Amino acid sequence: MPKHPVRAPDWIDAAPITVTESVDIAASPAVVWSLIADHGSWPEWFTAIDRVEPLGAPTGVGGGRQVFAGRVRIDEEFTAWDVDRHFAFAVVDSNLPILHALAESVRLEPSDVGTLVTYRQGVRGRTGFGWAMVVAWKKPARDLVAALGELRNRAESIDG
Repeated sequence: MPKHPVRAPDWIDAAPITVTESVDIAASPAVVWSLIADHGSWPEWFTAIDRVEPLGAPTGVGGGRQVFAGRVRIDEEFTAWDVDRHFAFAVVDSNLPILHALAESVRLEPSDVGTLVTYRQGVRGRTGFGWAMVVAWKKPARDLVAALGELRNRAESIDG
């Protein structure tokens, strides 16, 4: 039984806290996807993450992974897996006592440069802790900007 509700990617629009960041990458969607689908490489470009391990199937809707960032542990279930186009997950378990729900979505679209990557996060704190979640989510939002810059650098070095 999930500790947190499984939220589909479209829930992000209704979440009380949303973060959206985009980056244009001079690489093909296939190259960018190869980095997103390689869970073990996430700590190399999303440096706020220390380690990622598969939970069940490592690919496809219903698959999952466990992510460690400092003392934070989150278990994710994949809610979208459309090769070269869309990856999304919902947090189903964590050691974050103020978190009620978290969903993230990464969309890849061909662009004049190569690939436009749009990464969205939707977050809801537990009842009575919404204000604390707003404060607590400022750092992960900043980390996302840096991560997308590193994703761009890594993808462009592969496709360049």
